[in-house]
Amino acid sequence: MIFKKKHIKLLFPALTALLMSFIMSGFITYLNLGLPSDYFFLWMTAWGKAFLVALPVSFFVIPLVRKVIEKITY
Repeated sequence: MIFKKKHIKLLFPALTALLMSFIMSGFITYLNLGLPSDYFFLWMTAWGKAFLVALPVSFFVIPLVRKVIEKITY
């Protein structure tokens, strides 16, 4: 095991932001531009920008979503 369980509250939002921004930026880049010869460079540029937004947002949103889910489930 690489990380201790006490780091879950930091790792979960960070990994979620990493994967979601990676997948979504790739998909949106493809929808907007198709597959140009420099697609990979454009995707990685978009991903870097998306991750800079997604990381702090995920640390704010994930705890709120957990609270909402706790209230609406039994």
